[in-house]
This record gives sequence, C-alpha cells and structure tokens, in this order.
Amino acid sequence: MKKLYKISKWIHKWLSLLLSVFLIWMAFSGILLNHPELISGISVPQWMFPKEYDLVNWNRSAIIQAEFSKKHPGLAFYGGHEGVIMTTDGAYSFMDLNSNGYPSSAYLKKTKSISLYENNDESVLFAGNFDGLYRTVFGEGSWEKISLPSSFTKVMKLLRTDDSLIVATDSEIFISQISNQEMNFNKVPLDRIEDEPKMTLIELFFQLHSGELWGLPGKILFDIAGLILVFLCISGLYIWISPKYRKIMSRLNLKRGRIRTGWFFRYHLKLGIWSFGILLIFAITGLYMRPPMIAQLLGGEVSVKFVPAPKPSNPWKHRIRNIAYDKSTNRVIIDTKDGYWVSDGGLYGKFTKQLPPVPIFAMGATVLDSDYEGNLLLGSFAGLFRVNNSGLMAENMLESDAPIVSSVRPGANLITGYFKEPSGYEYVTTHFKGLINVHQPNEHSGKYQMPEFMKKNYSMPLWNYLFEIHNGRIFQALIGDFYILLIPLSALAFTLVIVTGVFDWVYKKYLKSRF
Repeated sequence: MKKLYKISKWIHKWLSLLLSVFLIWMAFSGILLNHPELISGISVPQWMFPKEYDLVNWNRSAIIQAEFSKKHPGLAFYGGHEGVIMTTDGAYSFMDLNSNGYPSSAYLKKTKSISLYENNDESVLFAGNFDGLYRTVFGEGSWEKISLPSSFTKVMKLLRTDDSLIVATDSEIFISQISNQEMNFNKVPLDRIEDEPKMTLIELFFQLHSGELWGLPGKILFDIAGLILVFLCISGLYIWISPKYRKIMSRLNLKRGRIRTGWFFRYHLKLGIWSFGILLIFAITGLYMRPPMIAQLLGGEVSVKFVPAPKPSNPWKHRIRNIAYDKSTNRVIIDTKDGYWVSDGGLYGKFTKQLPPVPIFAMGATVLDSDYEGNLLLGSFAGLFRVNNSGLMAENMLESDAPIVSSVRPGANLITGYFKEPSGYEYVTTHFKGLINVHQPNEHSGKYQMPEFMKKNYSMPLWNYLFEIHNGRIFQALIGDFYILLIPLSALAFTLVIVTGVFDWVYKKYLKSRF
C-alpha cells in the first residue's frame, strides 16, 4: 500500500503540473461558455485567431440561405452567421444590411433564417437571429425588432404559408398573420406522442458537463466548482514552487518573504475533497465531448425517469434545431437534439419520433426544406440529400456515390446552407469550401464574389472563440490532426489527477497508520 501511495503521489504531482495551466484556462472558458448572454456583445478581432478561420468564398456559414424578389429583378437577400446582405444586380455586388437597428455584435447577428414577403405595395424581409425576430421594408433601410410572447427568442427557422409567418425558436414555435402594423404571434401547441420520454446520451453528457441538467442553479454550482479547480491548480503550483523558492533564497542569502504554504496546502486538500465529485463529472464527460469517444454515445438514449434532474415542463426546450413544412403531404418536420419528429397533420398535428430517411450528423440538420412536390431536402455535415415523397429513395446531390447511412463520420462536404436561384441553379454552402454551384461546381462567372467589407469587418463571437479553444479545435493549426486527441487525452489525465488526489488523501488520513 505504501508503494502504491508513492506511485499515486508521483502521478498526481507531475500530471497536475503538466495540466495546471490548461485546466485553469478550461475552467475560466467553461464558466463563460455557460453564460453566453453575458458575453454576447463581445467579439474577437481577426488577428487573434488562425488564418484557417478567415472567411473565404462564403465559408463558415457566412451565408446559408437566400430569398429572391419576384417584384424586382436582380434583388435578393442572403442570411447567415455574418448577418444579412443584399444584392440588386443579381449577385455581382452586395450591400451590408447589418446596421440601422440590426444587432451589431458577431454573436447576436448570427442569422439562422430569412423570409421575404411581397405584396402589391412593398417587399418585407423577416430575419431570425440569435437576438430574436427582425423586420425591414425594402427601400426604407431600417430594422424593427418584433416581440415574441416568450423568453426563448433565439430564432432557428422562419417559414411562410400564404400570408402567415411561422417562427421556430430553439424551444417553441409561433405563428402570426403578416401585418404592416403590429404582428400578433400565437404559440403553437406542439403535442408529441411518445411512450417514454428519452434523452440522448450526447445531450445528457453535455448537460452534465455544464451543470445545465439542473438549470441555472446547476450552472452556478458548476461555475463554483470551476473556480475551485482554478484555486487547486494555483495552490498546487504554489505548494510545489515554495520549497524551491526558499532554497534558492537561502543559497543567495536573500531575505525571504512570508510564504503561507500551510494555508494553501490545507485548503487544497479540503476543497479538493469537497469538490471531487463534480470535478470527476467534468473529467469523465469531457472525455466524451470529442471524437473518438463521442462516437460511443451516438444513437444511445436514456429514459428521463432515470435522469437525476427535474423533468422539464416543455420537452422541446433548447432542443429545436430546424423545421420544415411539406405542403403536398401537410407534414411538419422538426429536427431536434433528441430526434427527428414528424406530425400527422400539419402544424397542429401530433408529432411522433421517426428515423430520418438519410443520415443526419450529430450537430443536426443545417438544411431542412420541402420543394413543394413532396421531395425533402435534408442536409447536414453528413451531406445533402433529396428524398422523394415516399421516403424510399434518396439522391446525394453533391456526390455520385450512394449515401452511407451513418451519423458518426462527416461526409465529404460539411453542408451549412442551400438556396435555389430563379434561374434554376442550386447552390450549397459548406463549412470549409464555401459556396458551390451544384450543377456547375467549377463555375467562375463573376457572380458571388465575397465583398471586401465582409472580409475586412470579420470578427468571431467571443463565445465561439472560447468554444473553439475549449474543444481544442483551434489548435489544429499548430499540431495538425493530432488536435482531435488533445481533449480526450487531457480529460483522461485529469481523471487520473482526481483519483490519485483522493487516494492520497484517504491513505494519509485513514490507511497510513494501518500499513
């Protein structure tokens, strides 16, 4: 037992020293990631992130959707994570619309969906972003924010049916008649039929990692645990450095300042033991946050009755990622974090969970649209597919190979958006390659040249910047593909630090005198 204690102490000491700076950064970034509303107005300038993150050819979701005017030839609007832009000459030049009332921060202006409504009098553009729902009239140049009857206002998708606008947030769906005056949105009762409510293992692990499983109190508790982790790292470094500091000062015959090693050591032990349970949750769930371990969670579910947390009154809360309405079959499809849901009769029908007709990558459907002929366009990081109305045949729109039914590995094209021009040409945007003409991939017509104002003004939301570092992806520029193992290996080492720390404490307090 004494030999085991020496080995454990050595592992705890040297792994802690190796990980200390890394863990301090992970703790601080995790706390900020837990509260995006506190940092939503802060953006990171371009010089602070690697060139691999620069905008090139509309990549990184710069645009994901387009709306084309039927009244004004050449007029079109484009929405994406860089906000809203407009062209009046058929996409040969562009104008920035992210001003005059539209959110200016890189986080809040992320536009997930746009919808153009035109009548005899005017052309009205609706835009849904991370700040809510906005409206502008073509020619007026200013934006108006439209209130939704909810505290959940992160808009994920806009749909139009005749003279009505459907707004899907990440938690609820609303509908209103389109009006020149004040619009009156009503909440749609999204009834779902399920024998036993379940949660995916991915969602469970992510919510455990942040404390979100227990709502705001859980987040705050885990934030406190993050601060304790910072103290443990700093106090551990202090305890290791202080004897060396005393030795050096003594050899140099210099006066030493007072070093309270005992205080640091005492509270290093106490706080470490008090918080080891939450720290272990950090480490184990962190191990499964990234490939290859996250693949072990894909497809797994657990009944919510076994989840040690309050049951949400709204089963859709923070889960809706995309929706579509198929007019030909009167079906509404909702892609969520916990599955693919289809109604049996329009927006007010009953929703049942079904297997998607093609693979949807773990991050969800980035394209979910109907072509009003019963065909479904379904895109994600697994690829872009056109599914016929029987659901039995799927065409891979960008590759000749048959689709591989897998949501574990990304496809050759990480699809982020889709739109179709009045001319019939179809375009997709991908995360890395940017804009691609589906019919003429090598087209160079002079259209869709990314404007200089977008490149010049590009910045990254602080939340996304922290997230890229927190999951290790930003280090790919430095260490190549090995970056994918950075988080799993660090989480495994952190687990060893926690386990050996607890063992060392137990040995000295209870076992030392017996062995």
